[in-house]
Amino acid sequence: MIKWRYTERLLRGRKVSTVRLGLWRPSSSEVYIHSKGMIVARAKVVGVVHKRVKELSNEDARLDGFKNKNELVRELEKLYGRKLDGEKWVTIVRLELLERLEIPDDETWGGVSPVDIAKLALKHLELNEKEAEILKELVKTGSIRKVAQKFFGAPERRRFIRCLLRRAREELEKKGLLRERKREEET
Repeated sequence: MIKWRYTERLLRGRKVSTVRLGLWRPSSSEVYIHSKGMIVARAKVVGVVHKRVKELSNEDARLDGFKNKNELVRELEKLYGRKLDGEKWVTIVRLELLERLEIPDDETWGGVSPVDIAKLALKHLELNEKEAEILKELVKTGSIRKVAQKFFGAPERRRFIRCLLRRAREELEKKGLLRERKREEET
């Protein structure tokens, strides 16, 4: 997930990396870039480097589309909502743009929005207490990112919520409830 103004830089080739707070390893050598409710690109991960905030350089900032290290750190602090200690770890992910895309995020959920999957799961599936709390919060906020921040302390931990949604979608499909939902939307 990348903010739109940075996505534009990536699509123009002015941004070839992204800096994320914490130690992180991509689960795949190819990633999809999400922005403004769309999958806007497919990229190859060409390198991953871990550094402490104090070790970031002006070159790291430039590769991420910023003028200098100070501008990058200020933006990271704004993004993560707190002052970053120089000892904190960050992950620098180098990217190579493979293709531009324009796929609505909903299509990655089988044409049903994450909020609708959450609503259906709450109504029709057996969930544990934590899963139900997470899905109720998603229905309330409409944002996977906000739910990840609230329950897991960081928006980068969205993968846990996405796994829950994928599992719920699969169970709903097995029960035929997603086909029913799509038919309702079409009429």
